Amino acid sequence: MSNLASYDDAISFLYSLQRFGMKFGLHGVRLLLKELGNPHKKINSVHVAGTNGKGSTSSLIASVFTAAGYSTGLYTSPHLLDFSERIRIDGKTIPRATVLALTKRVRPVVEKYNLTFFEVVTAIAFRYFADQKVDVAVIETGLGGRLDATNVVHPIVSVITTVGLEHTEILGKSIGRIASEKGGIVKRGVPCVTGVESAVALRVLRRICRTKNSPFVTLKEVRLKTKHSDADGLTLDVSLRDHRFENLFVSLAGSFQARNAALSLLALEEIRRHSAFKISDRAIRRGLSNVRRSTG
Repeated sequence: MSNLASYDDAISFLYSLQRFGMKFGLHGVRLLLKELGNPHKKINSVHVAGTNGKGSTSSLIASVFTAAGYSTGLYTSPHLLDFSERIRIDGKTIPRATVLALTKRVRPVVEKYNLTFFEVVTAIAFRYFADQKVDVAVIETGLGGRLDATNVVHPIVSVITTVGLEHTEILGKSIGRIASEKGGIVKRGVPCVTGVESAVALRVLRRICRTKNSPFVTLKEVRLKTKHSDADGLTLDVSLRDHRFENLFVSLAGSFQARNAALSLLALEEIRRHSAFKISDRAIRRGLSNVRRSTG
C-alpha cells in the first residue's frame, strides 16, 4: 500500500499486519512506544487479564470511573462492527481522523520492524489516551498476560478474572502454567484482584503476589446474591470486606455478569484504598447501571 489517504486505507494497512501473526514479547511494542514518546508512562491504568469476563469487567470499571467524573480510556478487543470500538474515552470511539493520523505516524517504524497488528493498535491506543490526557485508562489484555503487548503498563491495580484452558499451544497445557502467564501482569507492590476459583491457579497467583509483595484479593471475600435477572440486567446485593451494596443494578444481561460485577467492585475497593482517585458509592451505582451507555 502506497499512501494512506483515508480511514479505510489505515484500517487495511493495520489488518495487513496480521500476516506477521502473533509475536509474544514486549520488545516490539516498546520500540514503537519509544518512538511515540512512551505515552503509556503518562497515564494511570487498570490492567485486566483473564480467560473469560475481562471485557465486561473492564467496561464496568471504566463506567464507574466515568460516573465519578474522570476522563476514562477503555481499550478492549475484538470489536463488533468497527475497528474504532476498540479504543474509547467515556464511551466515545476514537475519531477516524485520529486513527488515520496515528497510523501514518507509526507506519515507518512498523514497516521497519515488522510489528504485529496488536502491537501497533496497542501503541495507538496509548498515544491517543495520552494525547487526550485521560485521568485513567482501563486496559484489557489480548492473549495471556506476561508477554502481551499491553504488559508495559504499571497499573494502580491488576485484575485477573478467570483462568481456564485456552490457547494451550501458546500459553501452556495446564491450568498452573496458564495462571503463571496471566499472573505475569502483576507488578511489584500493586494489588491484584482475582475471580479465579481453581485451587491450582490460586496457588500460582498467590505465590506470584507474595514474591512481588503485592496485596492479593479474591472473590472469596465477597458475598453475592442475585435478586433479579432479566434482559435489562441484574439486581444484586453485594457484601465486600468493608462495604455492602443492596439493590445494586447492573445493566448487563446474563447471570454470569454477577461475578464480573462483584470482581469490579472488589477492584474499585482496592483503587479507593490504594490510590488518590475519589469514587463514591453513588458513582459506583451510577456507573454499573449505565455501563451500556457509558462504554458502548
